[in-house]
Amino acid sequence: MRETLSLFYRRILSAILPAFVDASAVGDYEEIYNRILEKEGVHGARKWIRLQILWMLIPSLLNTLIWRATMLRNHLKIAFRTLFKSKGYSTINIAGLAVGLACCLLVIL
Repeated sequence: MRETLSLFYRRILSAILPAFVDASAVGDYEEIYNRILEKEGVHGARKWIRLQILWMLIPSLLNTLIWRATMLRNHLKIAFRTLFKSKGYSTINIAGLAVGLACCLLVIL
């Protein structure tokens, strides 16, 4: 019985790789995995695929964190611009939020 790339690793690769290269790239990884499987055995092949996933995952996570930080910065900029542009409206909204939170906390207590 010959082992192939498991469904778990396929799903991880599909999630990490961009959509336009997903199917062909997973097939390429499976071919390389099978070659390593023949040469080094199951443990060597699994070690190789884990390292490949790790090396793809790190830049993907960094990219996600950078974009989230950028979006947070942009949202905060817009919030402060709105606060200073319409002070009266913002004061009413913040006061309403404070009263609503205070009432909610009193009900919970």
